[in-house]
Amino acid sequence: MVDLLEQHLPLALGAEQGAARFAAGAYGFWRTFVLSLIREAGWQDDALADALLAPLSPEVYRYQRHDRGRTVAEIKSALARLAHVLPE
Repeated sequence: MVDLLEQHLPLALGAEQGAARFAAGAYGFWRTFVLSLIREAGWQDDALADALLAPLSPEVYRYQRHDRGRTVAEIKSALARLAHVLPE
């Protein structure tokens, strides 16, 4: 997802800005995919899907890359750490 945002950030920002993000087909696709992984892990927590997708919003990505100067590698590393702290 980070690579997709890096390559197509202007498109993602135009398609998923503000509350419109949640009505876009792309968000629904990713939410369904993440929710299936959550359920596969044995959890029944729908809110967790949105919490895990929040750091991947185009606005957050733009802020991290362009305002904060984070590299793609730094963003991926932070997301990996987040994923690893989830309880099993």
